[in-house]
Amino acid sequence: MGYHILPAVISFNVPFSCISSNIIYCQKDFNAEETLKFYRNEIELINLKSGDTLVDIGAGYGYVNALYASLVPNIFQVLLDTDKKVLSRSNLKQAYKEIRKSTHSAFNFNYDFKISLKDSIPLDPSSCNKILCRRSLHEFTEPSKMLKEIRRVLKDSGEVVIIEAQPKRKGIRDDYCGLPYLMPDEIIKMFTDHKFILKNQQKEEMNLIGKGTFSVLTFTK
Repeated sequence: MGYHILPAVISFNVPFSCISSNIIYCQKDFNAEETLKFYRNEIELINLKSGDTLVDIGAGYGYVNALYASLVPNIFQVLLDTDKKVLSRSNLKQAYKEIRKSTHSAFNFNYDFKISLKDSIPLDPSSCNKILCRRSLHEFTEPSKMLKEIRRVLKDSGEVVIIEAQPKRKGIRDDYCGLPYLMPDEIIKMFTDHKFILKNQQKEEMNLIGKGTFSVLTFTK
């Protein structure tokens, strides 16, 4: 299995029209302000600022990335995924269209996208300032190889941000991929074993249609 992340609680069989009705979450009583508040907070947690270039490993359909672009001006995003049926130019155009419609705002969605092989990053060495793994780390088939790839492409001054569901106990599995979620201490050990330094450890509380706690961990080289 490769890596990609779907919008939260959305399955492959949910049409784009359903996703677009609530930006990210499939619910009838969509609260736009609460959803935007959640993602504004996430942007603060990952320290995404105007002028940044963000590499997103496991970008999926790109809806979250389009939403980031609607909230943070002048960012460029490099979107990576292993599934060309999910990450495609047509899907990204659709994501932009639907987020623009849902937020009632015009914005620039500046991006490049690449289909990668599993556990590899098709980018040059020391070329990335900020890397995001948003709910995709536990899907890596060979985490050690992937962390070596992250270290290879990350600049000395760069950061890698991990957002992962924080399970109530060890061993709980992701219903989508069947793989176990990672506890925060497991993630920290995984990265420090590969000579990364933990810079910041935070939590993200989701209280929309999908509820739960997520670890937000920032590492440097």
